[in-house]
Amino acid sequence: MDSSYYAALFSLGNTDEWCLKTDSDNWITGIKIGGCRQWYMMGHAFWSSDFSHKFIRILEGIYYLDETKPKLWETIYQEHLPQLQMKIRRYNSNEIYEFDSLDELRLFDKKYLNHSSSTTMQKISRLLNCSESEMTAMSPLISADKKLTGVAFKYKENTYYYNYETGEILKCGIYYAILGLGILICTLYIAFSRYGKIRLGNIEKPQYSSFQWGTMIFTSTMAADILFYSLCEWALYANEPYIAELGGIQKWASTYPLFHWGPIAWGFYIILAVAFGFMLHLRGMR
Repeated sequence: MDSSYYAALFSLGNTDEWCLKTDSDNWITGIKIGGCRQWYMMGHAFWSSDFSHKFIRILEGIYYLDETKPKLWETIYQEHLPQLQMKIRRYNSNEIYEFDSLDELRLFDKKYLNHSSSTTMQKISRLLNCSESEMTAMSPLISADKKLTGVAFKYKENTYYYNYETGEILKCGIYYAILGLGILICTLYIAFSRYGKIRLGNIEKPQYSSFQWGTMIFTSTMAADILFYSLCEWALYANEPYIAELGGIQKWASTYPLFHWGPIAWGFYIILAVAFGFMLHLRGMR
């Protein structure tokens, strides 16, 4: 095929993918995110020599702009459709599979459980003295200037960070606990210090009592979660091998939910609510 093309699958229902509009000759004339019963971009693309040269010329003019940094190449293509002509190439649903994570690839092909062919994975496996299959939830670490600096992953229910430059592994479990405890102490200090007497708003008398406000906040944040997780969260933890290793499923499966629903978790909510309330009601920032 001489013309540039993008592979596409057909959606039988609603989709959040990038849907394509084409003319009678299969040239792509429009792209929108989301649609129903439409062909959408999925999988590979082929660039002709002419397409590549045109794309490079466009990229040279915008490459160093700050707004370009977070963009996908498809976004730049979408913004320059008249100059960058590309056809649609239609495939059957069983011909293209897209994997967004290593975990998804492992479900499709079991050989990737212990043999990812990644030197980084092999190095981490040696450092932790574990198999590759024990490392899950791999995700990239992106710095403030949009550079790839490492990878985050889970091993035995703990989150670890691997730094590409230093080759070091950082376990963040204890740091999360220290951060959570610090935020809880900070919220208690704000509540009982002179800062706790600062009035948010410009009305003399509150519309609702403290109990009513607390009830509304609790139900608005907990309503859906508490209906589902109050019945089954302990069972989800009980099925984790790491919980069994701690020595008692009955004890630890009921203890772990405190990290999600206890005072430390509410401390995270409160500190952000106070910060935004202060900015909106006292500083007038919108």
